[in-house]
Amino acid sequence: MLRLSHLHIFHFPCLIVTGTLGSTTACLLFALINPSAPYWAFGFPAAVVCVIGADFVFASGTLFIANVSLEHEQSLAGALFQTMTQVQPGSFAFPRLMADFLSLLVVRNYNGCHCVNRCV
Repeated sequence: MLRLSHLHIFHFPCLIVTGTLGSTTACLLFALINPSAPYWAFGFPAAVVCVIGADFVFASGTLFIANVSLEHEQSLAGALFQTMTQVQPGSFAFPRLMADFLSLLVVRNYNGCHCVNRCV
């Protein structure tokens, strides 16, 4: 069993950088995709590297936060890390929230309702 006292053997910044490079590579593969190329040339490697990169960043970031915080602060530090990974502009949750809100405004404006609170 891996205890927090044994986590000093991992070099977390290197793991986080590795995950970030993996996610960046996936984005580049998706951006430079050749539409005539088979799925296995760009799409599949990008999907695999994207998942691996995100897992590296999230798992090593969580362990890093648990390692640097005091024992009685670990739950609060973990909660803050979870919250910041979901709220930051680069994550999926915040842009999705903004897109849903904007689409709601557009649909309600299209239906002739100009007040967000009164339309259903």
